[in-house]
Amino acid sequence: MEFGHIRRTEHLPARIADQIGRDITEGRMRPGEKLPTEHFLAKALGVSRSVVREAIAQLRNEGLVETRQGVGAFVTEPQARTIRIEQDDLANRQSFRDLFQLRVPLEIEAAGLAALHHTASDLARIDEALASMNGAQKWTAEGIVADLAFHR
Repeated sequence: MEFGHIRRTEHLPARIADQIGRDITEGRMRPGEKLPTEHFLAKALGVSRSVVREAIAQLRNEGLVETRQGVGAFVTEPQARTIRIEQDDLANRQSFRDLFQLRVPLEIEAAGLAALHHTASDLARIDEALASMNGAQKWTAEGIVADLAFHR
């Protein structure tokens, strides 16, 4: 496994997390394997340890690694991971289209499960979010927040 210097024009922790994340998802780093130390990664990538720490925190939040105090960061088992969307994939037209197509059946299934398992409180929150969304002007900050609340 090789680590190269990261271009400084981009958000460094995100770029480092993407690089390590790709190594994990593409199998170059296996479940249970320990990541190199922060010191090693900082030196190899030409960044500070705080940048590496932030990248590892991002990977931990995405479920790709787990950290153990005083021991290090370890690659998690695939079933323990969340879905990871690479930042570069959002800029790629075909990848974005693929992601959008995947979203459709997932949203339909999620809506069906929500309809089956709703509570009176859930219905009240949906009505409230819908009223807020209908009262907001589309594509304004208020409208976007209302739309996100409705879909959540």
